[in-house]
Amino acid sequence: MRKVISMLLAMFLLLSMITAAAVSVAAEDNEKAKILYEVPNEVASNQMDGKSEGWRNSKVDANKAPLQRMELDEMEGLGATFSGAEANYFNTIRFLYYTATPLDLTEIKYVEFDLYISDATMYTTANDIMIELCSSGRQDSYEISTTIKPAIQEGWNHIKIKMDSLKNGSGAEIFDATAWNFFRLCINGPYDTGSDELTVAIANLTFWNGLNEDGLDEEEAKRQELIAAVQPALDKVNEFKHIKSENDLNADNYEAIKALIDEAYELYNAMNEEQKALFTDEEGFRVLKTAQRAVENYEEALADQVPPEDDGNKGEENNGENNNENNGENNNDGTDDSTDDSTDDGAQGGGCQSALTVGATLSMLLAAAWVAIAARKKNA
Repeated sequence: MRKVISMLLAMFLLLSMITAAAVSVAAEDNEKAKILYEVPNEVASNQMDGKSEGWRNSKVDANKAPLQRMELDEMEGLGATFSGAEANYFNTIRFLYYTATPLDLTEIKYVEFDLYISDATMYTTANDIMIELCSSGRQDSYEISTTIKPAIQEGWNHIKIKMDSLKNGSGAEIFDATAWNFFRLCINGPYDTGSDELTVAIANLTFWNGLNEDGLDEEEAKRQELIAAVQPALDKVNEFKHIKSENDLNADNYEAIKALIDEAYELYNAMNEEQKALFTDEEGFRVLKTAQRAVENYEEALADQVPPEDDGNKGEENNGENNNENNGENNNDGTDDSTDDSTDDGAQGGGCQSALTVGATLSMLLAAAWVAIAARKKNA
């Protein structure tokens, strides 16, 4: 009995895990559908019926051309061909899409589509484009909309609209972003084709959350692209990131660090302003300036420790003359003068020069003492 119960529990646990996995996959698929949806090119069976699934031109009841699949400049779209004169495109060129399965657009940031026009001169300053999204299944009800005036050229034009630029049409009927089910595009303004024909089509209506295949929005994707562009310079900077002051420099790395700084500056100066701003944000420029200051301070410290050769030789010659020619009293005076010179030079020249002057002073004092002792022995 216990074995049977154990087997039943094991089967129940296994079924629970399978069900949970299935729900997880379904949720993941729903998430993808929610944040990235491309409307299919399915034409409504009856374009005069406002509730038919798919695309239509509702003006066919006014003897306007119905939408149909078209191959235009190597891209398939849904469009129609018009001719003659019309006071308002709105009464002619209308692309409507209805779906019986509402979609959640709460995470959508962009509405995008491609628009084809065979003669761009028909689209002038008198024309604009109205975009409408509804959650009521029909136009002008529970809608958000906007009017745009993009630059249109002959052929296909890609149009991208920010979702937050679409505004509610009525305070009493608030668009439900979790239940979008209707799209409409109307081109407003006159046209006159004369004896020619005008073809207009739409393709690739897409709702997009703004993320690329790497899960980055446009701003972050651009930032990552800039980082990749400045990375060689940042790598150079990182090679001397440990240099904080002149104390971190020595004869072995001094020349190498100078060369790296020159190379990093060359890369930095070749960047555009956006890249330079990012380079600064990444603290690369701060590190570069720190290392440069360290090198400059190190060079100053080196200069301070090199004694002037002429002054040192002159001091030794004077000391020699004083030792040979002067008596004990004069030697003491000479010692005092040398000591004064030593103090001045030490204050100006640094450690190496001070050590040299102190050595000369000690030699002179010993010589003076030896002369004094020799003179006393002679007198005695």
